Amino acid sequence: MSHKYQVTLPGPVSEQLEQLAAGAEQPPTTLAGQFIQSEVARAVADGRVGPLRRLPPTAGAVAPGERARWLEPYGGDADWRADMWGQIVALHGRFPKALAGLQEGWWNENELLDTLCALAVWRAELDDATRAGACSPSGRRGCDEGVEARGRCRRSGETSEQHATKRRHPG
Repeated sequence: MSHKYQVTLPGPVSEQLEQLAAGAEQPPTTLAGQFIQSEVARAVADGRVGPLRRLPPTAGAVAPGERARWLEPYGGDADWRADMWGQIVALHGRFPKALAGLQEGWWNENELLDTLCALAVWRAELDDATRAGACSPSGRRGCDEGVEARGRCRRSGETSEQHATKRRHPG
């Protein structure tokens, strides 16, 4: 999750930030966010602030002003994108049949990208809960079957709602 802050900089510092951002080919806001993250990490390393604790699964609940974990943080975040890309690649390795229909350039389709990111976060939360003993392996198996079913729906052009109706009312 991310929070949006408004930061005021003195003119000369603002000009320097803009020069650095231009050299890095990034928006100044993205670079400023990275600098702040770096300084917070340094404060953790120096013991001036405690490390972050692992957040429990969100189950979709998001506090006002925060973004869901599957949405890119405000201002962009290269680490978030790299991590999410890795999680989606892992999903593809785990569910090759369900995700076999992904076409070249899928990452340019915002709706599909958001869906895959949400699925990756959900899958990671289930895995974490299983490791912590809060989720049974049989519950995970049901999730895996659901992912495979969604993949079959996507390949056939059937919506998730149509598939669910067919399962409830076969024949």
